[in-house]
Amino acid sequence: MNLTQYLILPLLLAAAPAAVSQQTNFADDGVAVGPILTPGPSVQAPGSLTTHFLGGNGFAGNMFDFTPSVDMEITGLDFHGRANTNSYDIDLWYRVGSAVGFETTSTGWMLIASGSAVNNGSGVGTFVDLSGNGVTLLAGQTYGMCMDNSNYSVAGGIAYTNTTSRETYTSAEATLVSHCGTTSPAFISFFANRCWNGTLYYEFGPTGPSLAVTNLVAGGVATVSVSGATPNGTVRHGYSLRGGGPTTTPWGDLLLSPPYTELPAMTADAAGDASVSAPVPAGTTGVTVWQHALDLGSLTFTNGLMTVIG
Repeated sequence: MNLTQYLILPLLLAAAPAAVSQQTNFADDGVAVGPILTPGPSVQAPGSLTTHFLGGNGFAGNMFDFTPSVDMEITGLDFHGRANTNSYDIDLWYRVGSAVGFETTSTGWMLIASGSAVNNGSGVGTFVDLSGNGVTLLAGQTYGMCMDNSNYSVAGGIAYTNTTSRETYTSAEATLVSHCGTTSPAFISFFANRCWNGTLYYEFGPTGPSLAVTNLVAGGVATVSVSGATPNGTVRHGYSLRGGGPTTTPWGDLLLSPPYTELPAMTADAAGDASVSAPVPAGTTGVTVWQHALDLGSLTFTNGLMTVIG
């Protein structure tokens, strides 16, 4: 080696790039995913609450807790789809009380609304319209939420982010606490400490009649309740064991598949609250019941419910 080579060789070695260790990350469903993305702005826009769109993991959905500080209706959401342009079917479920402890049972969970959208791709939100669902979330009440990509096997699933504990996000109108990732179908299995990537959009105040059912237990007596109905008006309620329709009516879609059964009509009080009790037959545990109600005073349907007898 001559002197020139002796001087140049160390320079070449110093300039040579170091070998980079390539590591492939895999999501909870085994799909290869990229690293966590760079955080963007965390400003909360009025009428919405955003976590982030950092990704890094994913499967079919997420559960989290949501507590409004004013009465509101969820009108839409942004989800974080994976790197594709598929059409995603999104369901948003809720239950009164925390989602914690209720990850693997559909009992007590009720469907707020469903919607579809073509995915915008990784790292950004894709909006799904959920307006007009009639579900009023009450100020100060914590609700468990489950956002599910119901056509996961076709669409490819959503992205979410690993956390070391439950994370809290707040806006002027609500608080969201992260919880877990979910498999497909929903309410089967879950992965703790997974933060939902997305935005919830909402409008304030009661937005229409709202249907709820409590104590739907075999051998017991269930209570069907409607709030936000026409004061002193009549409310009709029906249920189906066949499905959630829709069935076309002059007032909109009835979310029941025929044949369906109607309970005795309810009369709302001066505040617009109505209820009726009905016995639940013994031996019906696990049976799925679809329910829907119509406020005759305003000719407005409530939200539809898909419930499972406990």
